[in-house]
Formats: sequence, C-alpha cells, structure tokens
Amino acid sequence: MVTVLQHYHSRTKLKTNCSVECSVENGREVTLSWYRGNYMLNQTSSPDLNMTLRIPLEVEHHDDSIYSCVAANPVSNQTTFLNISATCSAPPDSVRSKRSHSLLIGLLLILILISFCVVLPFCFKRKLEAESEYCS
Repeated sequence: MVTVLQHYHSRTKLKTNCSVECSVENGREVTLSWYRGNYMLNQTSSPDLNMTLRIPLEVEHHDDSIYSCVAANPVSNQTTFLNISATCSAPPDSVRSKRSHSLLIGLLLILILISFCVVLPFCFKRKLEAESEYCS
C-alpha cells in the first residue's frame, strides 16, 4: 500500500514549501515514482526486499499541478494522487506559532505607541499648566 506522509518547512520568509514523502513496502521489481502530470520527477527502487521504499517531494503550497506517487511492478501498479490544496493547506505549527508571535509583538508595539501618543501630550499639558501657575 502506497502512503504519503507530510511535513513542512520554510525555505525563506516569503515562501513556505510543503515536503511530502511517498513510501511503499518493497517487493520484487517494485519501483516508486513521483509524477507531475505525466512527467516523471523522481524514481527509486532497491534490491533489498526488507526495506521500505521512500521518495521525497517538495512543492510550493500554492502549486496547482497534479502530482501522483506510483508504486509499480511488472504485473500491476498503484497510484496515489497528491491533493496539494488539502495536504499542504495549513502551514506547520512552527510557522503558525512564529506568525502568531510576530502578530502579538506587533500589536504590543502599536499599543505602546498609542499610549505614548495619548499620555505624553497630556503630561506636557499638565507640566505647562503647572509652570504657568508657578510663574503667576
């Protein structure tokens, strides 16, 4: 049975990629391949029948191409299609938590700035009123 596992990572601050891995139990003359449409991207096989065949793939979150993982032997094949919008729709928790952290810091800075804009003029006005009373 072909399985597709996923995990995420971000290469840059502006582009988050989704990394997926297709795997299948190895058998006689089994090959495991990733396709983008009809174009083969990568293929693997091994004579070691005790190992699981694994093949990674990295795609952009907003890629609308059709990807498929095919496990084949001379008698049959099994295809699993990758639905990128479903599989890679949400960024990883680490990216989400970084975004939440950045948003929280931004909001905090805005509150501090607003506080200074409200409090400082009030303090200066009070100081000026106190100085004018002292001078009279």
